[in-house]
Amino acid sequence: MHTRHMKKKPTSRDWLPLARTEGGAVELPTGEAFRPEWIDFERGIRVGNLEPHERITQILKYGLEQRYGTPFITDRWGQGTFWQWICWLPRSNREAKPISHDVNFGCAKFFPFVNLIPN
Repeated sequence: MHTRHMKKKPTSRDWLPLARTEGGAVELPTGEAFRPEWIDFERGIRVGNLEPHERITQILKYGLEQRYGTPFITDRWGQGTFWQWICWLPRSNREAKPISHDVNFGCAKFFPFVNLIPN
């Protein structure tokens, strides 16, 4: 009798070999891991190549959600490792706008930015 071996179901490790495996403890983005040198006044706000709990986007979003008890959405302008501005707005503000819900311009925001234009 011939037995057929079932094909192994692909895991996230198969698709993303450098990805972390599930089940590991996740650090809360409390701000303890943030380094001031990640705010670069020549290139922008560093968000790339950092662990999630080190990113200022996650640190400030976590702080806003803890303080106000509502989910926030993060938006930004920039690309790659450094962004020029970041904003957070309450998810409910965006969802309350039936026509413009896919843009943030009419919403109240927490909005830090790095001015890259010399004065």
